[in-house]
Parts: sequence; C-alpha cells; structure tokens
Amino acid sequence: MILYTLDRLYKAAERHASATGEWQSLRADILDLANPRLATHYKLAITARMARAYECLLPLSRGLL
Repeated sequence: MILYTLDRLYKAAERHASATGEWQSLRADILDLANPRLATHYKLAITARMARAYECLLPLSRGLL
C-alpha cells in the first residue's frame, strides 16, 4: 500500500515539480521513503521536510482554483 501511494505521489508531482525546479530533490526524497532499509524516524523527518520545503506539494489556494 505504501509503495502504491509513493508511486501515485511520484506521478502526480512530477510535472509540477519539474516546472518549479524541485524534481531532482523531490524524486530523491520519494525514493528514500521507498527504501525498506531506512529507519522509520528518518522517513518521518523526510516527510516533515517535504511538507515544508516543496512548493509543488503545497495545497492550492482558493484563488487559484
């Protein structure tokens, strides 16, 4: 289930992240989250940073809809 969710995130964010120049970093973070050898606390830190750092993951404001 987690791999499916990461795949959906990968596909959904790719175009927008490429346009904003964030794709290489975002892609690396998504691949880190899929790594089964990475400790859970590290994955939680990556997820928290992703929510703050990437413009392509921020929700759209109502004015843009």
